[in-house]
Amino acid sequence: MSTITPARRTRQSALGRYSWLTLGVTLLLASALLTGDLWLTRAGAVVAFLGGLISCLLAWREVNRQRASFELRSTLELRQHGAKLRAEREQHRRVLGVLQRRNQDLRGRAITATAEVTQLRHEVTRLQDENADLRRELVRLDDLRSAEVLALPRRATGAISPREEVLWAEGDLPTVVDLKAVTAAPFGMQRQG
Repeated sequence: MSTITPARRTRQSALGRYSWLTLGVTLLLASALLTGDLWLTRAGAVVAFLGGLISCLLAWREVNRQRASFELRSTLELRQHGAKLRAEREQHRRVLGVLQRRNQDLRGRAITATAEVTQLRHEVTRLQDENADLRRELVRLDDLRSAEVLALPRRATGAISPREEVLWAEGDLPTVVDLKAVTAAPFGMQRQG
């Protein structure tokens, strides 16, 4: 039983068979002629030489034919391989195009996000400044609220002048300027206290 699988077994062509047949026939003929006298032995040697030469020529022709067949097959395989490579390259170009568009879109989004982050940082800084201002204002108001308020003494003795009556009659309290006018003695007169 042969260990070579049928797929790997080489097919023998007609030229190969003719080469082996020529070699076998000439070998038989030369061996038959070698048993005779000197001239038959010489003729057997010439027959063996010619048979070997013809067999070699047929074998070389078969090798050239197989080489041409192999080159044709390899050319076809190379063309198929080239077509597959072109298709694969085209697919890679399409994928690269999609990836480049996606990359450009992501770069645009990154630029937009960076601008938004910068704007938000400015807004945070502004709000922090406003917060600090409001805290200072709160501290100031808290200080004012906790400040000690002293009541001014009210000592009014004697009669109220007509000017003082007008100031107090309007319904609201007089201002500091008005109080200064009320407390000042008219024309050098002193109030009794």
